[in-house]
This record gives sequence, structure tokens and C-alpha cells, in this order.
Amino acid sequence: MIYNFYLFNRHCNCIYYANWQNEKDDENLNTKNNDMKWEEEAKLVYGVVYSLRNLCRKLSSVNGVPEKSEKDDDKIDEDRGFLSYKTNSYKLHYYETASGLKFVVCSDPRTPNLQDMLHQIYRDIYVEYVVKNPLYHSDNDYINNTLFKNKLHEFIKSQSK
Repeated sequence: MIYNFYLFNRHCNCIYYANWQNEKDDENLNTKNNDMKWEEEAKLVYGVVYSLRNLCRKLSSVNGVPEKSEKDDDKIDEDRGFLSYKTNSYKLHYYETASGLKFVVCSDPRTPNLQDMLHQIYRDIYVEYVVKNPLYHSDNDYINNTLFKNKLHEFIKSQSK
């Protein structure tokens, strides 16, 4: 069960938010309505992600220099340290692209790692319906693309079954 989805740009702004946690039926997708204002919730989530990511980077370094990846000696894979964290009530999954987009999903604590799913959302939904959309100009704007919203909703519902 997936509760929330957040998409942050490289400037730390939440450019898309969706909430499936309080949903009563399939047609009632809440994208901006919640008890806490979604902007405040997004800032809190980003703060947690930012802090945990930086903590993992510092803890995985030797004398302030990130350790080299075992896969490729020439590349440093410093963002692989933080992928998710779990509490008693939810699990937060994190995926960051090379361009600085941050995809965050809160789910049921029993949910397995969703890295592949987040990458698939980026590759198959975000790139196809936002990046390739000539009407979307800036990565600072909130995504109001209905096709993106519907495809994301369909994808999340298919993954939650």
C-alpha cells in the first residue's frame, strides 16, 4: 500500500504531491488536500530526506572522502547509501536522478524496496509526460499535467495490488 508520493526538483521545491492514504474510492485522488497543508508536509519530508542522505554520506566516507563503488573503480556512488527508512507506521523510499530530481514514496512498513518502481516512474511516466511535454517550461512549476497525474495514479494502483 502506497500512502504518499512527492517529487522534488533540484531546488528543493515540491513540484508534485499525491496522497492515496485517505482515499475512499479509486476516483477520489487527493493531490493537494490533507489535514496538514501539503506544502508543510512536503517541507518536513524533504528535511528528513536531506538530513538522512547527508548523514549517510558522512558515515560512509573515509576521512571525509566518499568510498569508491565496488562496481566501478572510477565512479563514486555516494547516493546509494540512503534508499529508505522504516518506522512502525510507514516506510519512506527515496530515489534521486542525475539531474537532481528526488522521488519520495511513503508506504506500508511491510513494503519491500521500491527503488525499481521509483526509477520506472521517472523513466516511463515523468520523462514521457512531463519532460517531453512542450507546454511544461520550468522545473520550478507545480506539475498540473492531467495525463501525468492519471498515468501515475494508474501505475501506483497497479503496484499496490
